[in-house]
Amino acid sequence: MAVPRHLLLRVWGLGTLGLVLAIAAGAYWWEKQLPERIQSALNAKDYAACIRTSEQLAALRWLGDGAPEEQAYCRQKHAEQLWEQGDPVAALALQQQLVASGHGDLDVHRATLERWHEALKDQAVGLFRQGELQKALDLLAPLKGHARSSISQLSATLMEIW
Repeated sequence: MAVPRHLLLRVWGLGTLGLVLAIAAGAYWWEKQLPERIQSALNAKDYAACIRTSEQLAALRWLGDGAPEEQAYCRQKHAEQLWEQGDPVAALALQQQLVASGHGDLDVHRATLERWHEALKDQAVGLFRQGELQKALDLLAPLKGHARSSISQLSATLMEIW
């Protein structure tokens, strides 16, 4: 006994629709869990997890701009944490991403980035004065991509004086 073709199409159509609705419901449920996970990551000072979770939230947001403010806040806190832990290269990379994103308080983000650049320049000059030319140049290397001319000039000046 053959099953009528229109019945097979209905079963296939209903099955497909059910699957799509189940996936959409799962994504919606997951999206509703993420703000709490972001807050938990912030409370635990796990800023890398906060960034990952805010990126998931941005990808799942069905309306609006995603989660730019959450991402900006997580990136800022993670950059500060990296800076305090003595990883200026990673901190500067995150801070530059934050400035480039255009989200959050851009004046504060730019000021922080500039302050960190100045701190690294000062550290490099201090290392140079202690006779550590290569360490000074290594410290300046991550800054060359941002303010190319002034950092290159400082590096060249240090090498010339040396």
